[in-house]
Amino acid sequence: MSQRCITHVRSHWCGFGLIENLVAVAIVSISLLGPAAMLNQSLVMLREGRNRQFAIVLAADLANRLYALRRRWDVPGTSQDCVAEPPACFNDAQSIAEFTGWQSEVTASLPNGDAAVHMTATMPLIGVEIVVNWAHSDSMQAHHTLLINLQAS
Repeated sequence: MSQRCITHVRSHWCGFGLIENLVAVAIVSISLLGPAAMLNQSLVMLREGRNRQFAIVLAADLANRLYALRRRWDVPGTSQDCVAEPPACFNDAQSIAEFTGWQSEVTASLPNGDAAVHMTATMPLIGVEIVVNWAHSDSMQAHHTLLINLQAS
């Protein structure tokens, strides 16, 4: 009779141990989802920071190139869209090559990268607006824009 109780007690405890283990596994798996989601979010933010840094470096690079070539700008007293027609802003082959090379760097370095440059001249100052657009890493529908305004004399 005592063996019967032990067998009965053992089977009861064995089933309880299985349920207890299933609950423990469920709790551990749920608790691991939080850090996994945080890791994914941090990777997305890291990628976005890298893209933002590329955009800043590329815009600063063009600003330096334009400043070095400022004597070659061909901007009469009007505003010019340099993306539509680079020869409208630059009057020599080197300046046009610098600009088109920079545009290809933007396209290659950023997801759905796009660039625009707009020059305005109110003598003796020349204003340059550099706009760099790129897509969000997770969604190609969301876009970021970096806008830099410069003035040179």
